[in-house]
Amino acid sequence: MLPAPGQGALAIQAVEGSEAARLAGAIDDPGTSRAVHAERALLRRLGGGCLSALGAYAIVDGDDLMLEAVVLDEAGATVIRAQARGLHDADIVEEVAASLESQGASRLLTRPDTSLAGLRIMVTRADSQAAALVEALEARGATTVRCPVIAIEPIAVDPAVLRDLARYDWVVLTSANGVDRLRDLLREAHRDFPADLKVAAIGPETAARAREAGMPPTLVPQRYIAEELADALSAAMSPGARILLARAAGARDVLPEQLRTRGAQVDVLETYRAVPPADVRPGLAACLPNVDLVTFTSSSTVRHFVDAMPGPVPDQVRVACIGPITAQTARELGLRVDIIAQEYTTRGLVDAIVRSRTPIPA
Repeated sequence: MLPAPGQGALAIQAVEGSEAARLAGAIDDPGTSRAVHAERALLRRLGGGCLSALGAYAIVDGDDLMLEAVVLDEAGATVIRAQARGLHDADIVEEVAASLESQGASRLLTRPDTSLAGLRIMVTRADSQAAALVEALEARGATTVRCPVIAIEPIAVDPAVLRDLARYDWVVLTSANGVDRLRDLLREAHRDFPADLKVAAIGPETAARAREAGMPPTLVPQRYIAEELADALSAAMSPGARILLARAAGARDVLPEQLRTRGAQVDVLETYRAVPPADVRPGLAACLPNVDLVTFTSSSTVRHFVDAMPGPVPDQVRVACIGPITAQTARELGLRVDIIAQEYTTRGLVDAIVRSRTPIPA
């Protein structure tokens, strides 16, 4: 019998950079922390919650992580199991999750009633990216209103960079758009992605897109923000590592700056930019009065939304952000933020919206 994910571990929450966080860090057990993060990552990956009949147990053996998991139906009559072992935690979690899903875990992991019926939700993502969020929201009963406030515009890249990819130790990918653009550039240049080039991806959605594009990630941080990626990559890279950061124009510089501070040689390759669609102003003017909630999945969507707003956001319209960086941008630009995802993914954003509608039992 396996325990629930994270069972028996004591977690301490503190403000990042505070004295409390420093003191908590001093008593942190790295092995336990690594194991619990893997167990919780599996739970999120499968879309489970605190009421799911899912057990997970991870232990650290040398440099390896071993993860074992079980999923049951409500009656306990059907039991499926999976396990994996290896160096790279994200890959181990994905292997176990894929094995459980192939055995039917999705149909066993039922959730309590979390309908979003009656809620009209604006999706501000670029049209090419909106489908996953739209489908996830509509699966919960929401009515979605597509109103893209950004479009993805490719940036020309020096072909010499693509010819010399093999000279780098790492490629860092910070968005699915960045993966798609790098894949397209390689195809246009008739070049393959070097097999021995290590890849770091900022989160599971970017990592999944990278796998599909033939760039399997070696590293995915436990929290899906640039600061955490810089910490994880700094611990994994060799001194003086050569790193290529493929990203959007105008992205925050915190990642390359932190990596350079820690001894890496970082080249930034801007492969695309987010631009406002030609019809964004009339689109917002038509859609905004008729929605209950607006979703933001990046700081660029917030900035372009605010630039194109026909007036103040109506008081009854709530704002949901995919993570703390996007929420910070929204607040700095004068928006009230009502919902912030705990996991910075499409699934996490939908779950956060659901939780905001779910009464807390007495």
